[in-house]
Amino acid sequence: MIKKGVTPETFVHNVLINGLSKQGRVPDALRIIYHALERGIRHGIFTYNTLIDGWCRLEQLEYGIKLYTQMGKLDVLPDRGFAPDVVTYCNLIDGFCEKRNLTAGLSIFKLVLKNGVYPDIAVYIVLISMFFKEGRVKNALELFRQVSEVGPKPDTVTMIPRTQ
Repeated sequence: MIKKGVTPETFVHNVLINGLSKQGRVPDALRIIYHALERGIRHGIFTYNTLIDGWCRLEQLEYGIKLYTQMGKLDVLPDRGFAPDVVTYCNLIDGFCEKRNLTAGLSIFKLVLKNGVYPDIAVYIVLISMFFKEGRVKNALELFRQVSEVGPKPDTVTMIPRTQ
């Protein structure tokens, strides 16, 4: 664990942050991050993805987006080993899908492509679901056809719907 740059303290923080976020206590989870930053402890993309997912589950996407935009200020930069990844973007797209905001979801998808992140099958499943929820069946079927032809390929994990 330490060889991979994860200290026991970071691991414990992640467990706490994950638990608090799943209980809808994202502000409490953020306090752990800020206290850690004050002590010089840095967290990785897993931690920030957990927080963004927590905000999305609370349907407070403005805070998820704010955290995404602040990641650089919180030492989440490519030159320090990581940047927002496909999970970050998938969480945000899914959050907008749940709020039935297709325009914002597609804007986030454009960021995925612009930032050179390879969208995985989970991103496409969320987008296809979003199109169906918005009654845009032709768009959903066209995207499904494109993904079926050129990948990425679904696996058993990605085909299981997300449960709250």
